[in-house]
Amino acid sequence: MAAQAAIEIGGMNGIRPLLTGVDYGVPAIDGDFMGRAYPRLYILTPFLFGLSPTPCTQSDGMGNVVTVHKCSDMRKLEKIHRKAGTELGLFSEMVIPPLTVKQTKQVGTLGTTSLAWYIGRAVYLARQQNTSIMKAIVEANPSGRVLYTGKVISVNRYVSAGGYTEGSVRLKPLADDEQEYGDIVSSEKRHMVLPFQNEYLYAELVEPDQPTDRDTPRGEVLCTVPDLISLVGTDGYALGTQELRYGVRVSVVAFVAHPHWYTPQGIRIGGPEEFGYKNLPFKPLGTPYYEPKRVTQEFRPQ
Repeated sequence: MAAQAAIEIGGMNGIRPLLTGVDYGVPAIDGDFMGRAYPRLYILTPFLFGLSPTPCTQSDGMGNVVTVHKCSDMRKLEKIHRKAGTELGLFSEMVIPPLTVKQTKQVGTLGTTSLAWYIGRAVYLARQQNTSIMKAIVEANPSGRVLYTGKVISVNRYVSAGGYTEGSVRLKPLADDEQEYGDIVSSEKRHMVLPFQNEYLYAELVEPDQPTDRDTPRGEVLCTVPDLISLVGTDGYALGTQELRYGVRVSVVAFVAHPHWYTPQGIRIGGPEEFGYKNLPFKPLGTPYYEPKRVTQEFRPQ
């Protein structure tokens, strides 16, 4: 094995190659195969290019190994491994078929490990210097922009039959006396609704008296998946869907997806239709995509 890469730059999956690399002396590639996080195994960039998802192996490190050598389709593979993951105690690791270096350069979303590091450093410095955290995040990744600043007024969350955390969160603007230093001042009076399935699916502005409808957008949709939508707390930490609570102050920031996701196949597999929104077209964020700066280019000894 020449090197390893993360399947997604999200949660523990994003840093797993770094940890394994230290233990086994295997280099970690600066990048992953999503450029974000998605809740399904088959929403990976190698599969946009027609590469095979099998054989695909899952293990709990206790001697229990599950390998799918062939499957009828991607969704069947997802169901098999989800059931196996439950049987393994929901604590396991998985590998997809190996790729060549040439294939990885072609299908990977490269530079995302560096990008995560630069965003983390920007947040840390903003906290230390008492400057705007959201401004620092967008400066670290100019492919993004802040959509909204407000507080959580309702959360509807449940675990679906498929094992996903689904629901929606509704935000309202901050009152004048609720704003703090560094908040982005906005004249927006509408609420924001963000449906989610593990990840946030789209950001919609609705009138305060409009009811929340997760299944049918009724207001102005600002962007949808595959663009990345994130909720960030006042401390600069991203809030997952399981961490949403009434009254929490958040900023909504979105980032343009990697160009792989802007292909017709990428929009079909990673866009709103994949999550059940048949009548919701892909709404791009509208900002340019910038190739991430690499940590090695700045800090590697010459």
